[in-house]
Amino acid sequence: MDWLKAQGHEPLGYALAFGLAVIFGLVSTLLLLRQPEPELAPRPRLSLRDTFLGPLKEPQFSKLVLFLAVWFVTGTLASPFYIVHMMQNLHFSFAAIGVYSMIGGVTGMVMQLFWGRAIDRFGARPVTVLNFALVGVMPLLWLFATPSFRLPIWGDALMNGLVWSGASLGLWNLLLELADDPTHRESYFAIYSAVTGLGAFAASMLSGVIAQSLHGFHVTIAGQAFINYHVMFLAAGLLRFVTLPLLLRVHERDSKSVPHTMRALGTMALWRLNAGKDVVLDFLGLRQRGEG
Repeated sequence: MDWLKAQGHEPLGYALAFGLAVIFGLVSTLLLLRQPEPELAPRPRLSLRDTFLGPLKEPQFSKLVLFLAVWFVTGTLASPFYIVHMMQNLHFSFAAIGVYSMIGGVTGMVMQLFWGRAIDRFGARPVTVLNFALVGVMPLLWLFATPSFRLPIWGDALMNGLVWSGASLGLWNLLLELADDPTHRESYFAIYSAVTGLGAFAASMLSGVIAQSLHGFHVTIAGQAFINYHVMFLAAGLLRFVTLPLLLRVHERDSKSVPHTMRALGTMALWRLNAGKDVVLDFLGLRQRGEG
């Protein structure tokens, strides 16, 4: 896309990218059709009202739905503007944006294994709470990025993989834990998808109106310019922290507490870092070995 843009054919680059996305989407669909599915067990026929409202009678699930609705309306306010800001104001090339996405994808793939083991050991709730707290830091990193100082963006790319993988996996496992009524199992997931989708839709509409109303906003602090996008990043980060008490109200059977999980994960991380340091020193021959 960078090469086509330099040749004056930027629209063709977008057309090729979207065309390839459609082709791979069709290939994925064909592969999915080969996936076997077990026979569904007979279930009692439910009314439409009970199908939609039955899961909401579960107190913990209704608390989770409330958190998701508020979080996706407020915490995703800045989502439409990250890539736009990277291209228009930070002057990222298409290749640099691709690297940004790859960092998050590769890191997330590795961290899925780590967070999966953490969920098995401590429960889905503490892992979800911890990662959603860290997710709140990510929009704030964008406040400090400039065309000549891109380190915060690369830090955000790394956190995309580190904490979003844990937040998504933890949330999905928490949903599985709360959706324990087999007669409404599909309804739990349908409500989850509807609430998150509608919340993100509302946030995008609202953010567009707010960003447009702040179109002429420009403030310089300590030599750094702040525009309407920065206001959206700041609002999204702060609102993510504000919604955390709603998530803390959700309880999971037999899960560990958040402080206990943080201490255990901190100890585990320090142990692994120390073990990794010893491996590196041994490899370089820099660690003195005791004799005797």
